[in-house]
Amino acid sequence: MKSDRPAISVVSLNYDRSPRKTWTAELVRFESPLIELAGVFDHDVSHPVLGQIVNGTLTKEYFWLDRWYNVFRFDEQLGELKYFYCNIAKPPRFANDKLEYVDLDIDLVVRPDWNYEILDEDDFEASVKEHRYPEELIKQVKKALEELLGLLARRDFPFI
Repeated sequence: MKSDRPAISVVSLNYDRSPRKTWTAELVRFESPLIELAGVFDHDVSHPVLGQIVNGTLTKEYFWLDRWYNVFRFDEQLGELKYFYCNIAKPPRFANDKLEYVDLDIDLVVRPDWNYEILDEDDFEASVKEHRYPEELIKQVKKALEELLGLLARRDFPFI
């Protein structure tokens, strides 16, 4: 990525706040509570459900400071939609060109034909037991998934 837009360090954390993944993206806009980033995969990644994510795959990354999820739109190099990947996560912290969020395991994949799949519910259940998630956090996770599915059903932003 070579532009005049600020580079943002994005850090996905586990519940215990240990790092899960880190990458760099460009800040496209910040209109609180929405933060939009743009990224480009700089290497190939193999995913068990999504298959091969090739070097050069483009992402539009949407984070809200007040929502328990984030949404990534993956596009092919020519701009056509590959899929949406949604993480159920605690609302992010954004300061000093760094965005951090706690990933809560459950993911939602939406394909170009609008079919979707909920991933990693078993990982979430294991984390609930291991980390003794409070009941309020479990309720927020379920509410976030319902909200995402509602946005998808209505084809509301960012599912447009």
